Order: sequence, then C-alpha cells, then structure tokens
Amino acid sequence: HPRAALYLALLQAWIDEDLDQVLQLSETLLEHFPRDLFAAKLNQYVQFNRGNWPALLRIALKAVAGCGDVAQSHGMLAFAYEQCHLLEEAEASARQALALQHDEPWAQHALAHVMLTQGRIEDGIAFLERVSPHWQGLNSFMYTHNWWHLALFYLGRGDQARVLEIYDRHVW
Repeated sequence: HPRAALYLALLQAWIDEDLDQVLQLSETLLEHFPRDLFAAKLNQYVQFNRGNWPALLRIALKAVAGCGDVAQSHGMLAFAYEQCHLLEEAEASARQALALQHDEPWAQHALAHVMLTQGRIEDGIAFLERVSPHWQGLNSFMYTHNWWHLALFYLGRGDQARVLEIYDRHVW
C-alpha cells in the first residue's frame, strides 16, 4: 500500500537521522492522507525540537483542514498557536478541541500554557484540577507534564506545600 511504503521510508529516514527527509515524508503523507494525524504529529515533533514555531503552526493548520472534526487536530493547533504567542487563537482552538472531546490532554496542556502566560493563576488551578482525573492512563510524558503545569500554577499562588505534594505524587 502506498501509505505503508511512505511510512517505511519515513521510519528508515528516522533511523538514519535524516530529519529533513522525515519532515518531507510526513508532509507527503499528510498531503495524500489528510486525516493522518500521526504524520502531522511526527512533523510537529521534529519542528518543535528545532524551534520552528511557524512550521509547527503550518502543519497544524493542515491537520485541522484535513480533520477538523477530530479534537486532537485542534489540540495540535492550539499548542502551535501558543508557541507562536497567538494566545487568543490558542485558547479558541483548545476550547474547540475540548468541545469535541472534553478530556483531550494536548488541548488541556495548550490551555494551561495560555493561562500561565497570561497570569491567570486561579483560572489555571480551577481548570487543571477539574480535568486532572482524565490524566490517568496517559503516557508518562502527558501525565507528568500536565501535573507539572498544575504545580506551576500552585507555585504562582505561593502554595509550596501543594507544589511538593503534586511533585511527589504525580511527577517524581
């Protein structure tokens, strides 16, 4: 199948540490298979690690164009907007993702970034405390990272005891 062949080539490029080829092949996958959020996420992963925020946004816009009915595409877009410091757009995209799927962790993460950047400490605490039960069962990164964001809000409030409790129970 053409999609499988593209993925095999992408994986070989990854093994060969040819990240430019990984980016090209993931974009090709997304062009031919517009609902392929895995290809979009791989592309964003490389672009994020390169610090290329405009590319992060460009690929997320393609992902939403291909599958705007899927919460994860809006979560990816929310994070890309936030990284470009387009905070209003980031919040709107995160809230769109959460309207589609209330427990979408990447949208929760992006919204936490927005609230923290804007100094909305109490809003951030209330929001993350409300959604934290949904973090059980996430991969280690998302689980610990979203808890870490909640700890940052408590740090902003000056509640060191809660920060350490979160760290000891959910991050460490």
